[in-house]
Amino acid sequence: MTVLPSRDDTGADHTALAAAWRDRRRGGLSAYPVLTPAGLVLGTGTLLAKRSKDAWAPQALDVDAGRLLTLLAIAYDRPHTAEQARRILAKVQAAGRALAADEPVQAAIHLAHAGLGVLPDADNAARRLFLAETLLDQGMNPETLRKVAGYGDDQAVLKYNENHRPSGPGGGQFYSPSDAGGGTPSSVMNRGHGAARPIQNDTVEKKRRFVQRTIGVAREIAAKLNVPVENILGLSALESGWGGQNPDSRFAKDGNNYFGQHAHSKYENGTMFNKKGNVEMSTFATLEDSFQSFAESHGNLIRGVRDPEEFARKLQDSRRFGILENGEPVVDYVGNVAGTIRKLRPIIAEHAGE
Repeated sequence: MTVLPSRDDTGADHTALAAAWRDRRRGGLSAYPVLTPAGLVLGTGTLLAKRSKDAWAPQALDVDAGRLLTLLAIAYDRPHTAEQARRILAKVQAAGRALAADEPVQAAIHLAHAGLGVLPDADNAARRLFLAETLLDQGMNPETLRKVAGYGDDQAVLKYNENHRPSGPGGGQFYSPSDAGGGTPSSVMNRGHGAARPIQNDTVEKKRRFVQRTIGVAREIAAKLNVPVENILGLSALESGWGGQNPDSRFAKDGNNYFGQHAHSKYENGTMFNKKGNVEMSTFATLEDSFQSFAESHGNLIRGVRDPEEFARKLQDSRRFGILENGEPVVDYVGNVAGTIRKLRPIIAEHAGE
């Protein structure tokens, strides 16, 4: 059980801290971890992991394992086993890589797979988290805070830190090559002085390749459904990992599945399973077949819907898109789809005369 100051102790002995808590609480509360422009946030804005200051990968997360796991243990009022710690850190790191690659939906999916869930007794949990964050920001180290909070020497954190030495600038970066489809940490993030610049160029070129490959059929589908072409392309980009260009997007790469269509879709020429073997997906002879299948099977959901947020919301509300394997909605799916739609507009404009 977490041993931190009670509500009465905070109000009586720490007036300034109590006032700071009230100000934070008025700003709202997130009962589950969310990715924001500042970083990975939980409770009343507590930063579990900040956005990296690396100029060439501004969306990656700086993950301090001790801080992250200590704050989570206090928030959820339970320590972690070594296996739980490994999984949480691996998934948070994978979310950071997805952000660096401009893949916010994939980042949200990685985060959901960390298995953290909703805070129990969210208001009290958020207050504990706020107090813990304050102590860390004032200079208390995570090991001492774990002892103060009643967890002693969290063996999961100690074991993880012993086996995973930090690499990268500032000593705060942790990378898991297995989650990125292989390669060394440096090849996953391209963080050297000589390799940093291509990160942004590669991201833009990836989008250009995707648009060039799909804009023809996307225009046909968009015209049939009376929606902007960027709506179709933005959705497809996220559902297919930019047409199979992401390491974990084999359904598009190997099966021409550009909309995450499950088995028994129109025009499929076969099926393939996910890595767990519990979800069967359609494969198509061509990407055009996948686009036509989407239009005929799901087009009525978004016919005539031009606004990006409304477009994405209708898809998620149908529970056919933006839903995790456990049935929970992907957090921020609507915002991520809408944001991708808008970001594609300049690239689509390059093809205006075709």
